[in-house]
Amino acid sequence: MQTITSTEHIAGLSDNQIVGGIKFDGKSKIQFKGKGNILAVPGGVAELQNCAISFNGDNSLVVLSASYNPYALVLSLWNNSSFYSGRNNYFNGRLNLQCSEQANIFIGSGCLFSTGVLLRTGDVHLIFDVETHKRTNFAKSIYVGDHVWIGQDAKIWKNTHIGSGSIIGTEAVVAGKRVPSNTAWGGNPARQLKSGVFFHSNSSHAYTATEVEKWSEYNGNEYIYARDNTTLDFDDIEKTMRELNTAEKRKDFLIGLGETKNRFTISTNI
Repeated sequence: MQTITSTEHIAGLSDNQIVGGIKFDGKSKIQFKGKGNILAVPGGVAELQNCAISFNGDNSLVVLSASYNPYALVLSLWNNSSFYSGRNNYFNGRLNLQCSEQANIFIGSGCLFSTGVLLRTGDVHLIFDVETHKRTNFAKSIYVGDHVWIGQDAKIWKNTHIGSGSIIGTEAVVAGKRVPSNTAWGGNPARQLKSGVFFHSNSSHAYTATEVEKWSEYNGNEYIYARDNTTLDFDDIEKTMRELNTAEKRKDFLIGLGETKNRFTISTNI
C-alpha cells in the first residue's frame, strides 16, 4: 500500500484537516460532513484496513497513534466529540465505535479487541422520568487504559472506565462501571470475576504440549499496574476535554498525555 495524497478515499475534506501519514487499503473511507474536524496521526503512519470513519458534525477529533498493527474501525462521530487510540492496539475484525452527543471514547496503548466488539457513548433516543419529566439518559464518555483485552462480542456502554491490565470477557456487557486494573469481568450485566490477574498477548491456539508447559508460568511484572505519582485520572482528562473548545486544542492535549506505565491505573479502592 502507498500513502494516499489525493482525495481518492476522502470525502468532504474542505474546512477540515488530516494531519500526519495515512495508508489506505482499497476499502477504507474517511467522510467529513461538517467543518472544523481533525484526523491526526502523531508519531508516524496509521494504516487503515477496511475502515469507515465518518465525521457527521462539526469540531470533532480523531487521533490514531502510529502503530505496527493496522486500524480496523467503523467509527462515527457527531459534534464536539473525540476518539483517541494509543499505539499498537490490535483489532481482530472491525471495532465498532459511536461517539455521540459531545462525548468521547479514549483507548490507551497495547490493547486487544476481538471480533464483534462495540463501544458506544449514547442511547440515541431520549428517556424521561415519568414524575419529573427530566431526561435520564445523557451520553457519557468511555475510557480504556493500556494493555486491556476485550473479548468477542463484548459491549462497552457509556460512562465505563476500564483500568490498564484488565480483561473483559466474551459477550460481556459493561455499562457505567469502574473496572480496576488487573481484574477480569464477564456477564450481562458485567461483574468482577477475578482480581489480581494479568494477561499476555501471545496466542495459544497452536501450542504443542511443550509450549503449554513452557508458558505455564510467566515471571514478568510488566503487565501489573499500580497507582503512583504518574497516574492520571480519567475524570480529570474528561473535564479538560470538555473545557477545550476546539478540535485543535483537544488534539494537542491528548498527544501530550505521556507514556508512563501506570498512567491509566484504576485501583480497587476507588
